[in-house]
Amino acid sequence: MYYERHGSGPKLLYCNGSGSTLDSVRPLLHMMSSQFELLAFDYRGMGASAPVTEPYAMADLATDVAGLLDVVGWERTALAGLSFGGMVAQEFAVTFPERINRLALLATSGALFLGEVMGKTPCVLCWYQRIAMFPLVLVLGLGLFTSDARSVRYALPLAGVGWSIAAYHLLVFWGVVSEGLVPCGKGSSCADADVQVAGVVPIPLLSLTAFSGILVALWMARARATT
Repeated sequence: MYYERHGSGPKLLYCNGSGSTLDSVRPLLHMMSSQFELLAFDYRGMGASAPVTEPYAMADLATDVAGLLDVVGWERTALAGLSFGGMVAQEFAVTFPERINRLALLATSGALFLGEVMGKTPCVLCWYQRIAMFPLVLVLGLGLFTSDARSVRYALPLAGVGWSIAAYHLLVFWGVVSEGLVPCGKGSSCADADVQVAGVVPIPLLSLTAFSGILVALWMARARATT
């Protein structure tokens, strides 16, 4: 399993979101490694880790995490899990409670509610929006915690990309853009009723609203920092 270690300070193990690799969250890793001795990895079959052909369960991923700690010689660590990584972190905490001293779950319950409680399978564009949204929790959270205005610089590109994807998704949902265009040609539909909350509000509209609010807040923070 491929892993990286960066920075110095208190030990922190980071579990990434589903569909994300270390290369896709470099700004986030940079932010965390400025405050912690960071250990991060690509899940089996993803990123730079070796491909897999057999199915695996959440318990297997938790065992992978324990094995990684053994490899680097960490007995205990703080653990942060983002989205799907929060599920891995919880499995690890239940199975190996003696190996963690703190647990942080980031942007985990919302995704679980839509997927597991409401039974809505994310489409390709939904995943892309999650990849842009979820790292903002750590980027802006660490920025607030350390009063580091540089977090705005890292958050703006993520929020801008997320806004663009959400706007495109909304156009697909409304039929302005053909669903047959890549990347909507495979997997769950990007335009059917499954991407609505209560059968009324399109999920991409909620996403667009959230990204718009974040961009406005970031613009105000940037303007304040330059005055």
